Amino acid sequence: MTLRKISEQVSRLYARVVDQENIKPTLDPKEAKVIVIQVINKLLAVGPVDKNGISADVISSSVIATYRNQSVLADGSAFYVNLPAHPVRLPHDMGVLSVAPDGSFSGAYIPVPSSMWDLIASLDEADLENQVGFYPEGDRIYFTKDPGVSSVKVKLIVVDPYQIGDTDMLPLPADLEIDVIKGALQMFGLPPKKINKELGVMKKEDNNG
Repeated sequence: MTLRKISEQVSRLYARVVDQENIKPTLDPKEAKVIVIQVINKLLAVGPVDKNGISADVISSSVIATYRNQSVLADGSAFYVNLPAHPVRLPHDMGVLSVAPDGSFSGAYIPVPSSMWDLIASLDEADLENQVGFYPEGDRIYFTKDPGVSSVKVKLIVVDPYQIGDTDMLPLPADLEIDVIKGALQMFGLPPKKINKELGVMKKEDNNG
């Protein structure tokens, strides 16, 4: 489903919930689009992170890109890998979801917010429990020390709903599309019971059509 189509659905459902007798849109789809984007951004937001840099919440696989065989390079005494793509800008550099040895079942490296690296770099390596950390900076992902491997696997969150065009397909599974519609209508102050009722009617109409 495209951003335009889902915004139009929100607009139509809004009218049906507000006025059962008059189903002409009373909500401009452009206004609905703004809220739809906010809801998508909220649904795709990264949750709490465990010590291995993996989200503790389930993130839709449709917004995650995995890049294997990314070569580890050296610049003097610094070890790094080039960013294979630009991730979504999230707090604490969480657009870079994880970095791990390529082809290995061992744990991912420890994420270090780039804003904290200057402080951490002055501390003893024991503060990372002798493990390898990583932090993004510019077009590179730097390691806190030699990772001891020639290539790594990088996982990035690459979908930014604010960059999706009106006619672009949304990278959302069908069940999440319904959540977007519900969330948008609730943000307009509509009661959940009426929203669910109209969604049920819409589903029947789609099946009959």
